[in-house]
Amino acid sequence: MMLSLSPFVQGGIGKINYPILADLTKSISKAYGALLPTGDHTLRATYVIDGKGVVRHVTLNDPPIGRSVDEVLRVVAAAKYADLHGEVCPSGWKPGQTGVSDSAAVQCTLPNLTSVAT
Repeated sequence: MMLSLSPFVQGGIGKINYPILADLTKSISKAYGALLPTGDHTLRATYVIDGKGVVRHVTLNDPPIGRSVDEVLRVVAAAKYADLHGEVCPSGWKPGQTGVSDSAAVQCTLPNLTSVAT
């Protein structure tokens, strides 16, 4: 399938303000844990990586299960809000709502998923 930047109504993806990449060698899929054991197909994966290269959110779906663009946008907004206000965004948080004190939240360290084998 050819990626087209023509307008959405003409079958393209329209003007975008974010990078798109292709993983033809499957090295990124393998490094980020999205490559299925057969090695010929990947899970549907979404990674939210902040400006410092830190993986903030990961979802891996079985191929027949779609993803929610609205949820991805909510997660991106929540990560930005948390960084700006030092608060935690609870489940169901939406932009425009306040967060909760991070002292009330369980702190954890995510595994380092930022190094991708090439």
